[in-house]
Amino acid sequence: MSAFYQGAKETGWQTLSFPHLRPLLRYEREYRPGTYVPRDIPITYDGTAVREIDRYVRTRGHRLMFVNGGNDPVSAEPYRLGPGSRDSAVYTAPGVHRVFLGEVIGRLPRPQRDKAIADLRRWAR
Repeated sequence: MSAFYQGAKETGWQTLSFPHLRPLLRYEREYRPGTYVPRDIPITYDGTAVREIDRYVRTRGHRLMFVNGGNDPVSAEPYRLGPGSRDSAVYTAPGVHRVFLGEVIGRLPRPQRDKAIADLRRWAR
């Protein structure tokens, strides 16, 4: 799947770091990108894509919306807006683990939810 390749090569691959659970893990060695990508395709992470995306978000990002889950480990290192970001916003849904945009906007605190929906409507015009 392309998402596994992209994670391994470009955006980073999340790891499981719960040493106290290690005795309970049956297939720990299977949770790595190489399991899901054909062996003849090289997958060496270089971080270039993430650095370029981060630079774009901070310097030229326009109409960007980041919705992070307050308990989502993937959001531990979120993208941040910078001085060049325009008409963009970052929201955090407290207590949410996994973030799926359509689902999580409804779980934002009311003021954030109303602003996020207003932004999307304005951008869609």
